[in-house]
Amino acid sequence: MLIYLKSVYHTCIVFLCTLSKEPRKLPPHPVEVDAIQQNSTQIFHKVHFPNETSDILEVKSTTTSKDLCYSIASQLKLSSAEGYGLYLKTPNKLVSLEEQKYFFDSLRLTSETFKKGKKVKEGHPTNVPYRVIFKRKLWFNVSPGKDLIADLTFHFPQELPRYLRGYHKCTKEEMADLGGLLFRVQVDSDRSQFVMIPRMLRELVPADQLKSISSEEWKKQIIAAYNRQSGITVHEAKIAFLKGISSWPTFGCTFFEVKVSHQDGNTAKLAGNNLRKLFCLIIILFAFNFAANL
Repeated sequence: MLIYLKSVYHTCIVFLCTLSKEPRKLPPHPVEVDAIQQNSTQIFHKVHFPNETSDILEVKSTTTSKDLCYSIASQLKLSSAEGYGLYLKTPNKLVSLEEQKYFFDSLRLTSETFKKGKKVKEGHPTNVPYRVIFKRKLWFNVSPGKDLIADLTFHFPQELPRYLRGYHKCTKEEMADLGGLLFRVQVDSDRSQFVMIPRMLRELVPADQLKSISSEEWKKQIIAAYNRQSGITVHEAKIAFLKGISSWPTFGCTFFEVKVSHQDGNTAKLAGNNLRKLFCLIIILFAFNFAANL
């Protein structure tokens, strides 16, 4: 009897943990209904990653968003699941899923909220297109080069758009060095592509600096940086890019586009006088279940 009890100890603990959870708040999600109709005991859901890859994972009816985060981190062999989160992307918004809520409850709640904002003809139910995205949410203690899988799958593809939109303050020398690294990411060691640099500048240089010097001068500086960085691989170039921007105070930050308008034409003055206060309000009142341009 003692041997038997020891053998089922782990199973009993799992059952007790399951029973101790709060019940589901909402009816089954259509994905669950579909699995039941097909007499399937397993439910699988696709999860997308920032580097444009995806994976299929098993999700149970009692799986919370936090459970799924840890499952994904384990499957990807990330060094830690801390700092990552799940997002639900619909045609008009991107919403962070709360960790403690059941995954399918979160999906259904967000989908229903989206439906309420649309006019749906009676008798014609709307299937809201969506995708589940797993990505870096909090950037504390992120050290490029420490977790290569995280760097290549999450950190690089999430930080690159912010850099190219011109959100960071940097020098011409830094932009040239980073441009050389990004050019290597695009073409690897194919030096015949030098001639294409002027056409590729939007993928190599921050948008607000494209016209700060001529395209030929950018080409000259990027080629010089590329030659100095010879001998590294595409993956090493991505890591070097992250290391190059990780010391900036805005690394890992979320940015919001702020537009100010005023009928009396004092737009610039109004923005100048109130910008610092506005930033303080955003920091204090920012809701972490909302995503801007992440």
